[in-house]
Amino acid sequence: MAVINLVTANTVRVVESWQQVTGVVDETVDAGAPARLATADGRITNSNGSSAAEGRTLGLAARRATSGALTIIKKGIMDGWDLDALAYDAPVYVSNTDGRLDTVAGTVSVIVGRVIGVKAGVQGSALQKMLLIDL
Repeated sequence: MAVINLVTANTVRVVESWQQVTGVVDETVDAGAPARLATADGRITNSNGSSAAEGRTLGLAARRATSGALTIIKKGIMDGWDLDALAYDAPVYVSNTDGRLDTVAGTVSVIVGRVIGVKAGVQGSALQKMLLIDL
């Protein structure tokens, strides 16, 4: 089990967004964190894979928010995680740790997406590893 960290704290980039939802946060949600809707008040809160209730992941946070509105990416491509150790097409899971991603499933298996290769520049053929989100 290995938590997947951001290259730069609280910095992600939405490369493409095909489906997203915006809501009001219930607690601090970091950029790139898996998030769900709190059943008590319908606000966005961190999710984790420790139980079915906590694992109801809606998507990944597009930025860090401590209050107010936050956009959650449900389907799309995001960049910013250190994915170098993962193979292309490797699944990425919700961690048992609140608001974190992992290389293996938590108590409840929630796959948020897969590692894909995206051409990073105009010149050359090098691919950069990014996360294809499909929730």
